[in-house]
Amino acid sequence: MQALLTAVGLSCLLFASAEARDVNLVPIDDPLPNPYKGIAPYADTFYAAPAVPQSLFYDDVTWRRLEPDAAEAFRWQALENDWAQHLALGRRVGFRFKVADPWSGDDVDVPSWLVDGGVALREYEIDGGTGKAPDWDDPIFLAEHDRVIAAIGERYNGDPRVAWVDVGTYGIWGEWHVYLNPHLAGSEGTKQRILEAYVRAFPDTRLVIPFDDDFATAYMAERGHGIRNDCLGPLDGNEWYIESLDRISPQLVPEQYKRGIIGGEFCGGTEGALESMADRFDATLAFIGATHWSFVGPAGAALLEAEGGLLAKAEALHKQLGYRFRVATVEYSSPVTAGAEFAVAAAVVNEGSAPFYHPWEAVVSLVNEAGESVFEVAPDGPAWDPRNWLPGTRIVTANVRMPDASTLRPGEHTLALPIRGPDAADAPLFLAMEGRDDAGRYRIGPVVVASAPPWDVNGDGKVDIIDLVTVASAFGAAGVGLPGDANDDGRVTIVDLVTVASHFGETSAGVAAAPQLPRAGDRESIEAWLRLARDAGAGAAEYRHGVDVLQRLLDASRPRETRLLPNYPNPFNPETWLPFELSDGGHVTVTVYDVGGSVVRRIDLGYRPAGAYRARRRAAHWDGRNGQGEVVAGGAYFAELTTDEGRQRRRLTVLK
Repeated sequence: MQALLTAVGLSCLLFASAEARDVNLVPIDDPLPNPYKGIAPYADTFYAAPAVPQSLFYDDVTWRRLEPDAAEAFRWQALENDWAQHLALGRRVGFRFKVADPWSGDDVDVPSWLVDGGVALREYEIDGGTGKAPDWDDPIFLAEHDRVIAAIGERYNGDPRVAWVDVGTYGIWGEWHVYLNPHLAGSEGTKQRILEAYVRAFPDTRLVIPFDDDFATAYMAERGHGIRNDCLGPLDGNEWYIESLDRISPQLVPEQYKRGIIGGEFCGGTEGALESMADRFDATLAFIGATHWSFVGPAGAALLEAEGGLLAKAEALHKQLGYRFRVATVEYSSPVTAGAEFAVAAAVVNEGSAPFYHPWEAVVSLVNEAGESVFEVAPDGPAWDPRNWLPGTRIVTANVRMPDASTLRPGEHTLALPIRGPDAADAPLFLAMEGRDDAGRYRIGPVVVASAPPWDVNGDGKVDIIDLVTVASAFGAAGVGLPGDANDDGRVTIVDLVTVASHFGETSAGVAAAPQLPRAGDRESIEAWLRLARDAGAGAAEYRHGVDVLQRLLDASRPRETRLLPNYPNPFNPETWLPFELSDGGHVTVTVYDVGGSVVRRIDLGYRPAGAYRARRRAAHWDGRNGQGEVVAGGAYFAELTTDEGRQRRRLTVLK
């Protein structure tokens, strides 16, 4: 039977097969240990077994600590010193590079050799902290900054350990503001140069810009990067964030998260995080959902060791952050034959606030009774890309070609749907539903792989012209288990071809494409088969039906119009063939003219029945001579096909 899948919604799926299966999956409410989302504490805060799943951590480094002694003399451990224990648990880092941090422990956060080189410093004070910031407009500072960001990019761009990089450098704490210190402000040209350094250095790693500077936020948003809000919690802070983004563009809040990561941290450190969770939890959760956050941190690390009521809130926060996928319903064709198309449709739900931003693949898999994946394919198209799974429900559909019978054995298999990353060491994503097996696959339901009937010679689930041609090409073969031996008598003969023809047009369960019909070019072969079949003269009803089918295929292969086809070869020397097709039988003449319109050669083919005349033994042949037998000169000529229906011309070129 034929199974055809068309869908604009799961309720609109139309399976011709009455045996299509419809499976409803059972959701779960647990927080899931998935990558690239959740709470990101500072790297020096380590929980081996946090109460809430943790896949991220956060770090920062000042220029003075990273490159203290001289240009190019990097101390990477100044940034990476606390990473190892997190990385061992599969966590990923987001980090920031800073040049003015009043709480760093250093009065100056750029290297002394840079100051000695002439970069001016400016004193500042904020929140009880003091320091000296560099003159961001200084050309020496900018040149060295280009170099150091390039070096950081060379080390960390595309690094699988890194989830994102904050666009830092400018402003106090690298947050792109000079709050209460307007004398520190750099020019717009300086800001753009700093931004360009990050964009050049990290083409393959997600970038996130603190939102405090309108120019910088607009510049990075236009290029598809993320936005960071470092003051989550207070209602006025939340309103300030939305007002700031709306001032740049009303589309930033509803649209930017589709391209870049949104995140940030609680205002007021640990105390502010706990206060927000205690006093404004519903508002905080709603704000995260409405503005599409994927991570929160480093402030808020205490939530990872929460207990009691706070733990329940921390779990709810984790579930709201980023993506949270599940599959609600799957409909698929079963049984299906090896080589046939397998139709599957799924209602995918994202219960989180944001999509998944990384190039992982949703996979359709068949698992055998031993638990082995015997077939896997990542369906093509944006609908199957988890990066496009925005919050809400979407329908994804696919028709995937099953492997042939040498790979896919008949019997019961299980449909599974894992989502896998490019690194085999990464566990497949956890989905908010039951059914995960030890390999990270979600078992959906049974799929019966049926044996292909012998007349489906190539095992693709359809009996069509390809099967007939396959049998004909094997005429005369003898042996056991021959493809094309449809009657299983150990020989491939015209009887097998007629047997296949008697089933022409049949499709097996799970096939979503129509059988391939013969074309005009197949007509000559069908005529030959039909002559052999009639000469064989077998009398069984199935055989007679097969002969009738061949006759109908012959009739169907009749050209729809009379036409002169391009000659071959062209250009030519000394001879060429002029193929043509006739929709009705009649007298056929091919005349060759020179460019002046004079007759060079007339080729009278006499009466020809309807059909395709393409092969050399059937097409008109011109030997490159005129009516007197003389070889013609090189140049352009015209061939004209004359039939009872009219005339058609084509240009020819003789090479000399």
